[in-house]
Amino acid sequence: MIAKWISRPLAFLFFIAALARTGLAADAATAPTHTYPSGWGTVSKMAFDIQGALKPQYKELIHEQPVSLDTDVKPFIKLEEYADEKKPMPMIFISVGFLDLINNLAHAKAIGLKDKKYYQKYIDSLSTETGVKELAALPDIDNEAYWSDDVMNEQLSNFNSVAGIFVSVNFAHHYLGQFKKHEKEIMDDKGNSTPINKVLTAEEYEAAFAAGVHGALDAGILVEGLNAFFEAFEKMKTRPEWAIYFMPETVKVAKLKKIMAKIQYDFLHGKG
Repeated sequence: MIAKWISRPLAFLFFIAALARTGLAADAATAPTHTYPSGWGTVSKMAFDIQGALKPQYKELIHEQPVSLDTDVKPFIKLEEYADEKKPMPMIFISVGFLDLINNLAHAKAIGLKDKKYYQKYIDSLSTETGVKELAALPDIDNEAYWSDDVMNEQLSNFNSVAGIFVSVNFAHHYLGQFKKHEKEIMDDKGNSTPINKVLTAEEYEAAFAAGVHGALDAGILVEGLNAFFEAFEKMKTRPEWAIYFMPETVKVAKLKKIMAKIQYDFLHGKG
């Protein structure tokens, strides 16, 4: 009787274990083969580094927790002002969709070093993304050749450039006074900010962009990877609605590239 009483719970435990193994096998079958090391933690650290490298008069104008994560799947980076106990403090919000966008673009550009047609194919696909749902995965993304060390080193370099500069540019919108100047124009009826790039002049954006490039370089972030981002929007026949979060339609990409190249050249040669 004792042996029979013990055997039933043991059989039940074996049954549960079998179910667990089945579940784990199912999870393993559906889980992605690879994941990106670059993500929210990477961006958050860069944001602190960029803020820390700012001139004191600018640094004190940015909240001590300068970036926050938004779970929206639409790609955006936008300006907010946190209602602190002492005074409102400017900060920026970055969406999960923005992290996905940068990772995808950075990776597609890196894969393009091996397959020249790959990047253009992804850009064509990206231009149709509305931001209503999560961005589609890169084509043939489980191909092991696309996750080689050289490809992923290039991917991470591209990611750091794009994320770092856009964080830095958005800090500049705050400390240059552009957010305050246009605050009433960009706030919706619920008190949420809409893209400041809708109301900035080309000259205002170029000033923030130049300041942002300086800020990124001061924090040790090089800028070449941003060319991949620019190239994507240059080659799109029609830009998706969310593209306005990243640059005004009035701004010429060629001019931004010249500004960026000159600032980095001067920086690396001790001229600025």
